[in-house]
Amino acid sequence: LPGGVRAVREDGILRFIPPGFAAEAAGEEWMEVPLREEGTFSFGGSPYRCAFGSSFPGGNAPGSPAVIEQKRYTKWLSYDTMGAYLCMRTRRSGDYLIVNASGGRQKLKDYFIGCKIPREIRDRIPLLAQGSHILWVVGGRISEGARVKCGDPYIKVVKEDEARLPDGGGRKHPSVPGAGRTRKTDFPEGERKMKETTRILIPQDKVEERIQQLADEISRDYEGKVVHLVGILKGSVFFVCELAKRLTIPVTMDFMSVSSYGSGTKSSGIVKLIKDLDEPLEGREVIVVEDIIDSGRTLSYLLKNLSNRRPASIRLCTLLDKPDRRECEVDVDYQGFQIPDEFVIGYGLDYDQRYRNLPYIGVLALSEE
Repeated sequence: LPGGVRAVREDGILRFIPPGFAAEAAGEEWMEVPLREEGTFSFGGSPYRCAFGSSFPGGNAPGSPAVIEQKRYTKWLSYDTMGAYLCMRTRRSGDYLIVNASGGRQKLKDYFIGCKIPREIRDRIPLLAQGSHILWVVGGRISEGARVKCGDPYIKVVKEDEARLPDGGGRKHPSVPGAGRTRKTDFPEGERKMKETTRILIPQDKVEERIQQLADEISRDYEGKVVHLVGILKGSVFFVCELAKRLTIPVTMDFMSVSSYGSGTKSSGIVKLIKDLDEPLEGREVIVVEDIIDSGRTLSYLLKNLSNRRPASIRLCTLLDKPDRRECEVDVDYQGFQIPDEFVIGYGLDYDQRYRNLPYIGVLALSEE
């Protein structure tokens, strides 16, 4: 645009970037580079190569973890969970990594601090990004949110000058160009093992007491009617069962499972139905039961989808609510607890499919061993 201003559309947001902003201040070679097609490109004075594939090969069943050797400068990433706009750039405020299978986040700044990356070179470390989600810290770790599975559409990205080294770019100390000299970073070799520490946020007796209060409220509101509970798998199973046991009105139940759908739809909240309902909703008094609501994107779409099935009414009940994470407006009719923006486990909530069976709501903290 006139005056050197750049307009960048990213995740449905149009950003106007003035000259000299962030990476541009480091020179033309550090400007943001979109990854739209296969081929080679240059970033920070280093050559890169990317390739796309429709289905990641492997002997395991589709959807199972892919067994691959992720070298330091050669990465295979799942394209199925990414938005349409991928780019190579340097860090910005709000950048984060997904550090576990349940979506737990770590600020990029905290990752750099944990790896003891000197402050003066953090602005020169290349990042593969989709919005604020950092998919790959070049020379360091990849995001769990981008880990490829068998059968996934995928992207392969190679930093060619490092990958050509005899060890395939597996050096402990990757180099990062600095102002007229080369500095050494100290990313961990492979992925560091994380120590898991838990603490109780909401004790069992408080959880059970609040579920009883919700059941009493629902029983009053639906007196003389049959309520149809729709649980969202897997996390809501414990809450749905405990809630149903305490209701004093007739109850029927059904379950559905959803996941984020495809490339380019992350910001829209569109979902893929993994398991749909077994029975129709027409004419029923429906309560959608969730374990936790944070951004509200997927749930917002889901409520519209279910409303189109012509139930007599539809309401929302959640055990936990993180209003600070809300990105889409969602009306919650029955709320158990409002909680801070922390990674919670227990009562159906998991980390890497574990901790669901805890009888309380806990907070999980990850630290390097």
